[in-house]
Amino acid sequence: MASFEPNIHIAAEEHSLSTLPPYSFEQDAERLQIYLWRYPADLSPSHPLCTLELQQAACGNPSADAASREIRSTARMAERLAAQLVLRQILGKGVMIGHNADGSPFIGKSADYEPETDSRALRLRLSVSHTAGVIALALSPRPVGIDIERWDGRALRLASRYLQPLEIRQLMQPTDMAATLYWSAKEAVYKYFNDKALCDFRLIQLHPHAHAWLSARTRQPPPLPVYYRYFKTFVLTAAAREESTHLFE
Repeated sequence: MASFEPNIHIAAEEHSLSTLPPYSFEQDAERLQIYLWRYPADLSPSHPLCTLELQQAACGNPSADAASREIRSTARMAERLAAQLVLRQILGKGVMIGHNADGSPFIGKSADYEPETDSRALRLRLSVSHTAGVIALALSPRPVGIDIERWDGRALRLASRYLQPLEIRQLMQPTDMAATLYWSAKEAVYKYFNDKALCDFRLIQLHPHAHAWLSARTRQPPPLPVYYRYFKTFVLTAAAREESTHLFE
């Protein structure tokens, strides 16, 4: 069986955002790529790379409704600015992150869009996740769902609400690490389908498959592969189908 591990690019400090490599359309056209950046909690529109257009995309229009004003006044502003900055760094200034009516992100055109250089970027699928000052952004030519969750005990406390009896038996005695992995994997699967019918995490059944992989069974067969990787303060999960690897056949 072929194994698959996505490209993961990590920038640990704010100043190293500029070292994130651009997306390679030629070399990795069929490969899921994940970008991680640790950003400061006080990230603000004064960041040198943050244009007025990105400020408006991240924070809303100052004359808009209360929801937009709340985004500008909380940590959500830093999260959305981080996402916009990472995307622009790896795909160029011709694109930016937009949001559908259900809140899911997509790659849209910016004021600097040029069809000859930026049109390929619009065909990529996008998924974004944040936790404790870290952003994870996934780009793929096919649907993808990504999630990061920090080790804080919350998932273990809530385990009975989202784990199926079979999953609890698989874990024998759930630990914080195992519970957080399963919570994050179900978040990634839900983002992959973006289907409210899967909102109840009990409808997503996880099975250990191989090292660094889980198999997720939902109402929509076949099973969906979920890749995971542990970091010091959080776990990263990514749900994606890579047709060339024939996973879980």
